[in-house]
Amino acid sequence: MYGVSYKFFWTIRAIIYKIIGLDINFPSYIGKPIFLVGIKNIKIGSKFRIFPGARIEIKKKANLVIEDDVSIAQNLHLTCGKKIVIKKGACIAPNVCITDTIHNYKNIKKNILKQKDKYKVTIIKENVFIGFGAIIDAGSIIGKNSVIGSNVYVKGIVPDHSVVQSSKNKIIKKYNTIQKKWINN
Repeated sequence: MYGVSYKFFWTIRAIIYKIIGLDINFPSYIGKPIFLVGIKNIKIGSKFRIFPGARIEIKKKANLVIEDDVSIAQNLHLTCGKKIVIKKGACIAPNVCITDTIHNYKNIKKNILKQKDKYKVTIIKENVFIGFGAIIDAGSIIGKNSVIGSNVYVKGIVPDHSVVQSSKNKIIKKYNTIQKKWINN
């Protein structure tokens, strides 16, 4: 079933989105999203591909920047209130959540959704792999050539060339660019 036929229809979808205001370069394709708001605040490079089921919400003054050759599997959940950058060559597995939004819960007498959110820029650098079910929280910076394991919750800075394990949520090894080899922590 999959093959050239779905890519054709998904490319047509990307062309239609471009016509209505999405800044996207080609070749690229977009699987059917379940929710997409704020397409005029999204900038996408070439060779972008995303599978169906994405929920993407970009606020009015926010920016989502996705560079060239980014691949996103099904069911991405992305909310952007300020800025999220996904740099070239990133590969994102299914069921991943990426956000720059911090929900405010200071007033315990008021519903969280009725309190003003805060935002911190989130950056996923070049050639990062994000595993199945990972959560990239507001303000996180994932260093280039890093691997985020399945079901990992990331909040903060992951250095370049790192692997983050899911069960311990810590860096388990790091690539030493001087010695040109992986070093266990």
